[in-house]
Amino acid sequence: MRSNIFFKSLLEIFLLINGSFNKLWKKGISFLCEFCDIRVLPGNNQAHNKNIDLIIDEINEHYKRGIGKFQFACDNFIGDPKWANECVDAILEWKERTGANISIFAWLTINLYKMKSLMKKMRKAGFSILFIGIESVNQNSLLETAKVQNMKSLGEAVETIHSFGFIIAPGFIFGFDSDDDKTFQNTLAFINQTGILGGDPSFLVALAGTPLYARMKASDRLVVNQNQGAIERKKIMTNILYLQDKDFLVKGFMEFVKVFTSPKFQYSRFHTNIELMITGSNFIPIDDTGYASPLPYVLKQIKNREYLCNVSLNGLFSFE
Repeated sequence: MRSNIFFKSLLEIFLLINGSFNKLWKKGISFLCEFCDIRVLPGNNQAHNKNIDLIIDEINEHYKRGIGKFQFACDNFIGDPKWANECVDAILEWKERTGANISIFAWLTINLYKMKSLMKKMRKAGFSILFIGIESVNQNSLLETAKVQNMKSLGEAVETIHSFGFIIAPGFIFGFDSDDDKTFQNTLAFINQTGILGGDPSFLVALAGTPLYARMKASDRLVVNQNQGAIERKKIMTNILYLQDKDFLVKGFMEFVKVFTSPKFQYSRFHTNIELMITGSNFIPIDDTGYASPLPYVLKQIKNREYLCNVSLNGLFSFE
């Protein structure tokens, strides 16, 4: 009994310090992307939704302990639109009843852009950052990997979601067989034109059990490391022999990162993002600082001596 009380106290302290909580709300995805290992798990081609009353109870308990930021760890929050609407409605009712202000990070697909009424409610409920797997801006690459939901009106979809005030944390993948010599430049142009602020670029990896793994193995393009345990997805490592030249990929990715992180490019896409919100009629502000508010982030870093020391040593700031 004492040990349970002790560990409960430790959990509460951790949650209070961390300020956010990651919870699995639903699982399962109906799409069949070649590289995805979620689709090959038993029963994961259909939605498995958590009881909404239980979700609200858990949010309420964590909120009472000082947690205001929640990550909805789900394969696709809008995989079952009826459930998603009911879940958001329940959060709105809870917020009105308690006066709580929260911020939510969720995982979902680009198809959200078709659901304007849901997006309005999600913003009012506190949804701020959305992880969306864009993967590629090359139509042939999307077709190759069966990411068919991204093939139609991708630019319009991203701009529509941004116009409501959401920040998209996109997944980008390089190394598809269909990628051409303009892949890196076209991806940068797309990011700039649609006002994408975040980015998670990485190289294609064949995860065990996926159709991609089977195809690479059958074509003798799978690099097997006998000393490696489970296959991990890492940004600049792979287990695939790409069709593109290695030097081209290395140079292209380094140039991509250089431009992507440059102040001029960052300002340009930030300006586009803001413009999409202020020139349209969709924007809905949230009543919390959100996951992506810069001021709280800067204040946290100022208090972090180790971070400031590293920044100083790297010459990014001068403390003269």
